[in-house]
Amino acid sequence: MQYFLKSAFTLVFILIGTFILFSQERDHLYFLETDSTWRKEMFLFPISFAPNIEYQGVEDARFPAGWSDQKSPNFWSYAFAWNIEQADEITAADLEADLQIYFDGLMRWDQTKVQLKSTETGQDVIRYSGSVQTIDALFTKKTMTLKVIIEKKVCPTQEKSILLFRFSPSDFDQAVWKKLDEVKVVEAVANCGLTQAHEIHNLVQKCYDYGLFN
Repeated sequence: MQYFLKSAFTLVFILIGTFILFSQERDHLYFLETDSTWRKEMFLFPISFAPNIEYQGVEDARFPAGWSDQKSPNFWSYAFAWNIEQADEITAADLEADLQIYFDGLMRWDQTKVQLKSTETGQDVIRYSGSVQTIDALFTKKTMTLKVIIEKKVCPTQEKSILLFRFSPSDFDQAVWKKLDEVKVVEAVANCGLTQAHEIHNLVQKCYDYGLFN
């Protein structure tokens, strides 16, 4: 009987979570403002290919049309946001280490080099810029350099941080970046509000901690 109740609870939970996530997709409750030009993906930390990045939270990624096409002006242009449970200071050195782990894992390489510097600070947002030197293991199989811009907002009350990353092999002047509305934070995230996806993640973790999943 106990096993049946656990199984029933798990099924109901999955159905509710799926419904909420589909609702979230419909209502565009994401970290980045986008339109249909950009494909969306979402990951939970720890990220499978970079488990040594020790944050808890969500990665919300965006890939424009043509990002995998070497002939496209959008080739290897993409963006993602991290909504993580981290209120402590995250320095440029921390971000360099995180991105090195990220790209080493993504590309299955161990020679990624990242250089960042703080460029400006204002309105509770710190901005970094720099480069990521790595290998393009997905398409060209050659080494490449991606320019990177990072915007960080700390939310001390909720003990979390919002980090927005933009990557491009060239300058960020392609038309597709304008359609991403300059990769700015949507109002809910700018106000440090939790998203439904993040709340689902927390609920799943609590259910796991109580042994409700086998």
